[in-house]
Amino acid sequence: MASREADDASLPQSDCYVGPTHVYYNLGPRVFWFFSPVPISKDDVERVAHLARIGIDSTEIDAYTADLDRILDLVEQMNEISTQGIEPLAHPQDMQLRLREDTVTESDQRTLFQSIAPQTDQGHYLVPKVIE
Repeated sequence: MASREADDASLPQSDCYVGPTHVYYNLGPRVFWFFSPVPISKDDVERVAHLARIGIDSTEIDAYTADLDRILDLVEQMNEISTQGIEPLAHPQDMQLRLREDTVTESDQRTLFQSIAPQTDQGHYLVPKVIE
């Protein structure tokens, strides 16, 4: 699994472009194209683990390879779904948040808090100068 930044000249006009060794999926104008070679090999998993600085036990590589293949298959299935006419959402749940009244519930205790401070001046805390 890899991605590359697309420039205008290399963008096909369709949503999916099948190249000689990869399938390119359009994820929007001038962002990234996602391409996936057909199978993921053990070498790919080891390389990604190395790049991510993740230690993988050699006995778990087969399981990671199968899991990544299943994830990419799911992404392919999701790419096949038509999203024409579907409006993008700002949030997956269409609900209103209950907001509390904006009322003052605490009393002003600034003088109490500043009474234990080493130095104050006109309601501000005075601290030593650290930058010359």
